[in-house]
Amino acid sequence: MDADLTAAKRDELVVELYKSMRAEAIAYIEKVPALWLQKFILVGAMLAFLLTQKDSLDFIGEGDPAEATFDVALLTVPALACLLDAKMLEYGIHARIISSFIESEFSSVSQVRSWERTLWGYSDDSFRDRLTKIRSATTVLVTVGPTLLIIALGTALVSVRRQTGWILLGGAALCLFYIAVAVIVLLRVWPSRGATQ
Repeated sequence: MDADLTAAKRDELVVELYKSMRAEAIAYIEKVPALWLQKFILVGAMLAFLLTQKDSLDFIGEGDPAEATFDVALLTVPALACLLDAKMLEYGIHARIISSFIESEFSSVSQVRSWERTLWGYSDDSFRDRLTKIRSATTVLVTVGPTLLIIALGTALVSVRRQTGWILLGGAALCLFYIAVAVIVLLRVWPSRGATQ
């Protein structure tokens, strides 16, 4: 009788653990769109400032050291966009860790394992996997694309103001580095089917 009671209590704790972990994963995934919107608010604020203050701003600063503060402020916008992307990545990785744990620890429940595999695009259903990959590619595109644009525009504007091509070249190099990091992370966080079996 005590053994049955202990087993029942253990099963109840397992169910509660599963519910808690799924809720935590959902909470982390829900934070990604909020950060995405924050990035666009940041960019919108920068553009509004530049457009409303264009008459009082000297866009061709001709290297005036007194205007270096303005240039640094312009370059902080791409830096902040990159930091917001890093935070989105952190949330995505945490959700992936939870999902991987659920998949391995609740493998005896075939529907749970099947859902976790479907959620990340390596299930036994090629149609669902294609949809998942399209969803993931869209998420990466709408996250990385605007950041690349912010980097390019910010460095181009400062390059014009400083009348030097080095800043623009640095921005292009940063964009290439950012793309490479995004691809590497994408391949590591969303492994192929063979790597997960």
